[in-house]
Amino acid sequence: MQYLPLDHPTTTSLELFSEPGVEPKRLGFDALNNWIRRYASKLHDSGLQRGDRVGLYLSNSAELIVALFGNHLLGLITVPINPKTPAEEFRYVAEKSDLSALISAADSPVPLKLALRPQELGELPQADDEIPENKDPDVPALLCFTSGTTARPKGVILTHTNLRSNLRDLIEVWRWSHQDRLLLALPLFHVHGLVLGLHGWALTGCSLVLTSKFDPVQVLDLLSRRRCTLFMGVPTMYHRLLASPKCKSENFTSLRLAISGSAPMSVELHERCEKTIGQPVLERYGLTETIMNTSNPFEKRKPGSVGLPLPSVNIRLLDERLVELKQPNQIGEVCVQGPNVFSGYWKDTEATRQAFCEGWFRTGDVGYRDEEGFYHLLGRLSLDMIKSGGYRIGAREIEEVLLRHPAVQEAAVVGLPDVDLGEKVVAFVVADEGTTEAELQTYCEEFLASFKRPRAFSFLDSLPRNAMGKITKSELKQLVL
Repeated sequence: MQYLPLDHPTTTSLELFSEPGVEPKRLGFDALNNWIRRYASKLHDSGLQRGDRVGLYLSNSAELIVALFGNHLLGLITVPINPKTPAEEFRYVAEKSDLSALISAADSPVPLKLALRPQELGELPQADDEIPENKDPDVPALLCFTSGTTARPKGVILTHTNLRSNLRDLIEVWRWSHQDRLLLALPLFHVHGLVLGLHGWALTGCSLVLTSKFDPVQVLDLLSRRRCTLFMGVPTMYHRLLASPKCKSENFTSLRLAISGSAPMSVELHERCEKTIGQPVLERYGLTETIMNTSNPFEKRKPGSVGLPLPSVNIRLLDERLVELKQPNQIGEVCVQGPNVFSGYWKDTEATRQAFCEGWFRTGDVGYRDEEGFYHLLGRLSLDMIKSGGYRIGAREIEEVLLRHPAVQEAAVVGLPDVDLGEKVVAFVVADEGTTEAELQTYCEEFLASFKRPRAFSFLDSLPRNAMGKITKSELKQLVL
C-alpha cells in the first residue's frame, strides 16, 4: 500500500534531529520515495514474499521509516520491537512472530532469511522497476506486541484498512492537513508514535520534525525554532516539559494542537499545561488492538475526559453480567466496534475468542459516559477497580485527589488483599521530603468518602513505568505481596 501522499509531494518532508546541536538529516518526498523503493527491491530480491514478517529493532531513525514503508509497499508485515527489549523477551517476540527478516544492529536469536544492519540501508543498489506492489488493503500491515503488563505479550494484527480508516477519523477531528508541521518525539516501536505520528504524517503530507529520543530542552527548542504546529506526547512528557527551566510560554506560540494519550492525564496537569501552553491539551483514548477509539473534539476539550467516539467507531459499556449500560454515569467495561478494531491475536485463537463479546472487543478498561456523551476512564478492570467492603472503588478518583496535594509529585493506587474488606486501598506516592502519612490521610478526609480513603501509604523515590510512561501497577503490588 502506498502511504507517502501523492496529493502533496512537495510539502512532504522529514527532518531528523539526533543529539542537540547536531545538524539534522533532511529528506524530501523524492529522496524518501526513492530510498523506500530501493529497500523494497532489496527485500524482494532476497526472496521475501507478501505476508512474511520483518522485525524493526531500531531506535527513531530515517532507516526505520524507510523500512516500514518499504514493507508496506511489498505487503510484508512489520513487527516493531522496542530496541531496549531484554534478550529473553526479544527471543519470545522473534519466535512467536516467526520472523523472516530483521533490521537491527543486534544479532537475531532465531534463523532468518535476511538480516540487515541499519547502516546497510544507506548503501542499497538501484531499485528494480518490477517490484510487486501490494494493492490489497485487508492484508496485515503490522504485528504489534502488547506491553505484557499482566501476561505474556500478545501479537496484535493490524491491517492497512484498520490504519487508514482510523487515521481518516483523526485527520478530520484534529483538522490535520499538509500545512501542519508535526514534532514527533515519541518512540516509533509503539502504536502511538508509529501509527498516529508516522502514518498520519505520511497520509497528510505534512512536514515531520522527528527526534531520536525525548529530550525536554531539545523539544522546547524545536517547538519554537521550527515553528511546529502539532505535538503528540504522553503525560510524563508534558510534566517534564513544564518542569524544565527552559520552559516558557513563548515556546508554544506556533502550536495549534497539543495531544496526549497512552496514559491518563491528571486534571492538575491539564490545568498547568493550559496555563503555560495557552490552550487545553487534547486527550484521546486508544489501545494497540483498536488504535484510537475516542478523542476530545478540537472545539471542546474536557479535562479528565477522553472525549467522544471517533466518527467510524461505536462504543458501549457492559456491566459484570455483560448487559449494556445505557444511562449516563453508569460504570462499566468499555467495548468497541468499528473498522479500527484488530482482526485477532497472532496464532492465539483462544485469546481472540475471549477478547470479543458478540462482535464487540472487550477493552478491559472501566469507565462511564457523562450527560454530554463524553467518556471518562477509571482504570483497568483487573488493576484499577478495587472491591473493598462491598464497594467498587475507582483508583483514578483517589489518585486525582492525591495529585492535587502540593507535596505529591506522583501517585498510584491499588487494591491489596485484606481479610476483613476483601481488598484494601493502598497508595504509592512520590512526595516532597518530610511529607507524612498522617498529613496525606488528613488531606484525603477532606475530599474522599471514608471507604475510598487509602488504608496505607508507601513512599517511593519513583513509580515503575513501562516504555510509554504507564505506571505498572502489577510491579507495585509485588513490592508488598
